[in-house]
Amino acid sequence: MIAWFASLGLPLARIGLEAGPLSQWLFAAMQQAGQAVELPETRQGDSGGSRSA
Repeated sequence: MIAWFASLGLPLARIGLEAGPLSQWLFAAMQQAGQAVELPETRQGDSGGSRSA
């Protein structure tokens, strides 16, 4: 992915990653390669209580 983003030849302001099994590793590798990358925190559980229809 790092090589692919670099090959675009476009200035990228930020790259957002979805949370997943490899996201921490990918985030660290992309930061080390100089990419502007973000990994939003995931929130577990229900934030607004249960809703019924």
